[in-house]
Amino acid sequence: MASWDNLGELSNIAQLTGLDAVKLISLIVRAASTARLHKRNCRRFAQHLKLIGGLLEQLRVSELRKYPETPEPLEQLEDALRRGYLLVNSCQDHSYLYLLAMGWNIIYQFRKAQSEIDNYLCLVPLITLVWFHAVSLGEGMVALPVVRHCVRLRPGLPVLFTTTTLSSSKELMYQQALCRFGNFNAIQLSEPAPLQKLLLMALKDYESIGDENDEEKLEIAEANSKILKENAEMINEYFSIHVDHDGNLTRLPVVLDQYTPDMDRLPNFVLTMGNDVTWDDEKECFRTAAAAIGNFYALHPPILPNPSGSGVQVYKKNKACMASGEHVDSTGEWIGLCTLQLLAY
Repeated sequence: MASWDNLGELSNIAQLTGLDAVKLISLIVRAASTARLHKRNCRRFAQHLKLIGGLLEQLRVSELRKYPETPEPLEQLEDALRRGYLLVNSCQDHSYLYLLAMGWNIIYQFRKAQSEIDNYLCLVPLITLVWFHAVSLGEGMVALPVVRHCVRLRPGLPVLFTTTTLSSSKELMYQQALCRFGNFNAIQLSEPAPLQKLLLMALKDYESIGDENDEEKLEIAEANSKILKENAEMINEYFSIHVDHDGNLTRLPVVLDQYTPDMDRLPNFVLTMGNDVTWDDEKECFRTAAAAIGNFYALHPPILPNPSGSGVQVYKKNKACMASGEHVDSTGEWIGLCTLQLLAY
């Protein structure tokens, strides 16, 4: 966070006009650190906003103002932050007796301020995602951590995915995999993931292999696990995909800085690496491995839960929509728009 010593102790909304969200959050954090009363509430509020400020810095919010859809939600967010600053600042300016008389109302005000800021924050990253193809996908990807934060705050938040976003993100990740070939940083998994277990998880999704055919699934899993272990040295050297001597996946490549793939898709990625990579031709091997990595790291709609009872027909319809990217009301450039629920990571 930047230092704002030269701003002095601003005390009203008029004086705060002109400061963007990141600067306002910096000011709130500073004011909270010197609060004389309600220190715990002030610092908890500031800690929450400090996280939001770090995420907003990644979005380069100031550049979003040039799009017609963004000024209004940004202004609403900034208005809420100005009120939040005045609330924190009141814990310095008012007397102890005043704050004591306010009692639980102060706690309510902090909760209300945080909820209001979170609600406006949720609008900003969604607009950023919508503008993926209008600016550049690489810049838009930094919205994802903010979207995930928003979904944790509001689990029912709808997020829009388009076929354009999916295909563009696949291409971006594929190109990144080629550019970083042999020079990847790595993500260390919190726990080693057994290849065979991941492969069996992936094979459960294949309708062509019935549930009763467990023996066939086990054979396929063993064969793919063997292939990956035999090529472990090569995929570690060139793609930073590390498989240990016991057949556990322990590391994955960093394809795009500050971005983590959807780990729910890890089983399918492992199956694709074992089954779809052309291992006997060097050039094709590198190309197909990069394509598998690109598909794994690309933006995908969330994996829907397995249905039961009356939910089967709805699930199948939604799943078909996800697969085809078609929507009955899609028009203009937003061809194939599906409204889906983004699952929190």
